[in-house]
Amino acid sequence: MLDARRDQGLLRWFLYDENKHKSRGRQHNVPTYWIQQVQADLQEVDPYVQLLRQFCDIEEYGTAALELTERSCNGDFAALLHASNTTNFHPRSILIWHNGNEWPSFISIYSHHYEPLQYPLLFPHGTPGWGLPWEVNGDTLDPDEERGLGFTQMDWYWNHLLTDTRFLRFGCLISEYICDMYSRIEEQHLQYILHSQKDNNTSGHMNSELPVSFLGSRCWSSENTADGLALAHTYGHGTFFVTFTMNPDWPEIRSQLTTGQTASDVPLVIARAFKQ
Repeated sequence: MLDARRDQGLLRWFLYDENKHKSRGRQHNVPTYWIQQVQADLQEVDPYVQLLRQFCDIEEYGTAALELTERSCNGDFAALLHASNTTNFHPRSILIWHNGNEWPSFISIYSHHYEPLQYPLLFPHGTPGWGLPWEVNGDTLDPDEERGLGFTQMDWYWNHLLTDTRFLRFGCLISEYICDMYSRIEEQHLQYILHSQKDNNTSGHMNSELPVSFLGSRCWSSENTADGLALAHTYGHGTFFVTFTMNPDWPEIRSQLTTGQTASDVPLVIARAFKQ
């Protein structure tokens, strides 16, 4: 969260969800005190809670956001969107504020802190995720603090998703995590392309075309179109257009569901059944 009045940043959301925990709990017959106890336990075991300031305790930032926020009549949620510079795109980052620091700082989404900060339910003890060397005030951290190096991002996520049962139990949160981590991979790929173009730029003009290796780029589409035309030229026009889908009621999928789960709660099972 940043002060929208100071034009700090590209896009900000302030989400205020006062009653959702209790109402969702009642829908699933979860006692309110269970929810309160889980929240208390998370605050006790998560190391970031002791190291970082709580947003509600930061008077300057909290007041600025709340002043610009409109609550719905029943107090369910409110949102603040500040989009003065949305035409400028930069890699995402996280704003953190240590208890002992006068001002907050940013960490890259390539930091091994990203996953436990964004998904405390999946990493309640603050277990570091995948990360690259990152800098604070221009100083690179001790390489011994790096986590996950020696693995590609994809390898790191595969290992956790396919071996840790927690990723079969958190329903839609896992789908969000998977999408977020894939976008993290894509952002790293784009940053690599950008730096490679800068390094190879000798004419003074940056190449704005994404290479054929980037899925969905114009070059990728052109090469696939050319390949398709070459195949049609060699073998003639196609006779059948075949598609393949999957059924969430397949026994291979239903056998992996626990009580109360649907196929949409187990994206890993769906992906593996579809692949097979």
